[in-house]
Amino acid sequence: MSRGIVLIDTSVVLELLKVPGKSGSMQDAKKEFADRAQHSELILPLATVVETGNHIGQ
Repeated sequence: MSRGIVLIDTSVVLELLKVPGKSGSMQDAKKEFADRAQHSELILPLATVVETGNHIGQ
């Protein structure tokens, strides 16, 4: 199986970190993230880090 590339979106990081008011289905996100992490190269864009920090700061 060839490995793909997956860009991690802000919504995924918010779910994984269980940010209050911004997460809803953490278990589903965690399971899908784990499945994709095994078969793909994960890329975390700087914009995602900044947006997640802004949401946490609010």
